Amino acid sequence: MIKLHNRFNSFAAAIVKKRWDNLRDRFVRAYRQYNTVLPSGSGGGTQQQPDFPYFEIMMWLIPFIRKRKLISSTAPESASKVPYIEEVESEPLLDDYVVGSDGVLSPEPTQSRPTSSHSSRPDSACGHKKSIQESMATALQNFSKICEKRFGENTENSDTFYEVHSR
Repeated sequence: MIKLHNRFNSFAAAIVKKRWDNLRDRFVRAYRQYNTVLPSGSGGGTQQQPDFPYFEIMMWLIPFIRKRKLISSTAPESASKVPYIEEVESEPLLDDYVVGSDGVLSPEPTQSRPTSSHSSRPDSACGHKKSIQESMATALQNFSKICEKRFGENTENSDTFYEVHSR
């Protein structure tokens, strides 16, 4: 017994930890290989016992095996596949100029160009001020109603409301 005790004391903690990590990782690889779905057909239904010598002894680790998330440098599939194209005002084209009676090119009188009904920008980037103002007004009205129900007062006069409820 004393010989065994002396032998365990001679191991450094870092060496023991590294050895345990290697054994655990090897068991997990062997277990995943053992649990892979085999193709059907000749010999497809037979599973071989992994060649890891401590496989059966380390089966107690199975409840503690977790699948980790993979870290990837590629974008997830849910990312938009349509490239975002920023609309930039460009300089007038040659078609936008008219040759005057004196032979000089001059810009054509400004007319609004027809725009396509489909924008390549996402809705959040369009900047619809009207819809933002409407949603803010609705939110403010809902907040006022909640305050009236909770405090039982009219909250139209914000100074009075603040004085009453800040005490």
